[in-house]
Amino acid sequence: MRRLAVIALCGLAATGSGCGLKSQGSAQRAGTHQTNSTPHQGVHTRSAATPSPASTPIPSPAPGVDLHSATAVADAEVTATWTVDTAVDTSWYAAELRATAYMTKSYATSIRQNLPASGPGATWLTWATHQAATVAAITTEDDPGGPTDTTTSAYRKVLATVTPHGTGGWTEPPEVWATFVVLTRSAQGAPWQVSTTETTR
Repeated sequence: MRRLAVIALCGLAATGSGCGLKSQGSAQRAGTHQTNSTPHQGVHTRSAATPSPASTPIPSPAPGVDLHSATAVADAEVTATWTVDTAVDTSWYAAELRATAYMTKSYATSIRQNLPASGPGATWLTWATHQAATVAAITTEDDPGGPTDTTTSAYRKVLATVTPHGTGGWTEPPEVWATFVVLTRSAQGAPWQVSTTETTR
């Protein structure tokens, strides 16, 4: 049960074939598939001396994010998931790990304990040759078919328009992904955390 235990750059893959992005348990909706896959398809390689993601501290939320706003937390999680720099990151998994800053402990743990099983893919390699970094433009939409918020649970539909920009003005057309985010908090007034997500084109 995880919004997507591994990151897959399949939605942006050179083949052009789409795939369901992060899906996890209760967040599943029609139009996505493979509960344990994401549009970022990638593998996180490391030497034996490198600490496992599961043993490193969960990152802190970015400064300025209002953790008492479900919308702000959902937007921040989606932004982190889609923001990478191929000059620094080895795959989309790096972004997924950064996004754990906004997740519940169980959700974050599921991601950190499940490394991607495949390579970063042809698209990532192409981007890397251009030292590309992504820009993710985020908007939140009403979801008429979604559940109603309660004191301790909230639901958001977040659209990410993802555009890679590389050296020398290189770029590619943007892709738009919709993420359905489920958030929870322990009580009224407590910070919101992402408990599951599902992403689809």
